Amino acid sequence: PAVTYLREVWVDGRPVGARAFEPRGGGPPVLSLAHGLTQLQLAVGTVGLYDVEPPDFAYRIDDATGAWRTLGPSGFLTLEGLAAGLHVVELAASTASGAQTEPLRLMIDKHVPFWQTAWFAVVVILGTGGLVAGVSFGVYRRRLARERQRHARELIVVQERERISRELHDDLGGDLSSILFLSDDDAPLPPSERAQIASLSRGALRNMRDIVWTLREGQGSLGELLGKLAALAHERGATQAIAVDVAIAAEVSAARMELPATVRRHLYLFVKEALTNTLKHARASHIGLSVSLGPGGTLHLAVADDGVGLPSQRGGGDGLANLAQRAQALGGRLETDVPPGGGTVLRMVLPWPPEGAELTKVTT
Repeated sequence: PAVTYLREVWVDGRPVGARAFEPRGGGPPVLSLAHGLTQLQLAVGTVGLYDVEPPDFAYRIDDATGAWRTLGPSGFLTLEGLAAGLHVVELAASTASGAQTEPLRLMIDKHVPFWQTAWFAVVVILGTGGLVAGVSFGVYRRRLARERQRHARELIVVQERERISRELHDDLGGDLSSILFLSDDDAPLPPSERAQIASLSRGALRNMRDIVWTLREGQGSLGELLGKLAALAHERGATQAIAVDVAIAAEVSAARMELPATVRRHLYLFVKEALTNTLKHARASHIGLSVSLGPGGTLHLAVADDGVGLPSQRGGGDGLANLAQRAQALGGRLETDVPPGGGTVLRMVLPWPPEGAELTKVTT
């Protein structure tokens, strides 16, 4: 049966990972949410739900028989200002043809303020409320900080696994399926189909090399990264006959720098995901990739297009959320602009040189 599953979780903008929802007895998974944490964001996906168009997601909260509220195709739910107590959230997906998933049921345990708990009242009655409350709150804060760090590390691992799985399915899977379709015949292949098989094979090999490169640990040169970004932009534009311009500032291309694996990975995948969003949604005829230095020791990495611009409501898009997370992971931010002449600019602004980078000497 088709099911809805939890992909990612953020609390007050911080990633905590889907495992933050823990099994409790035989019921739905439960997330314990401390008092003072005001925003919860959930990203869900589907397994086993197939249709030409992407599914639409819906949810309902604390109302098992009430009407479903639509989320659209994003599968991204934001809950703010939850009252203290136990809440039940249900999420499901459906397609235009009527196919549906089994609803995903989750429970959120929003803690009451500690000063309203029974244990705090007892401490006050015993006359040691101030000291005990201070110590207990400090321990709680340290434990919460450790839990957040652990969840953040787990989320990184989960995200990388999902990314690898998605790229193997979308890039290599599509190419290999096309090769199989073209070659699954005993009849001699015409030259056009042989050329298509060769092109698909080269693309599959190139995609595999890119996946391996993003996973490679250790330092890598800035020059190698810039070359891969330029090649990626031209290659993606060529798939849809879209003109592509690449502009790399001289002071960036001239730098001799070794970058940590995390920096290389996030910069490369930022551009790749931004290009994917542009090709899918912008209906553009021209794409520009630019890399430049900005004021205050910052790097500006931007993907611009002349398409239809951003939608009027951007609240739930997984694409922008993923780009923002990659920028935040490097201590930077995502900027989105809609120029007066139309189109969209997706720009990552981050401190430069990044943490862990090493300048290399040029030998003559």
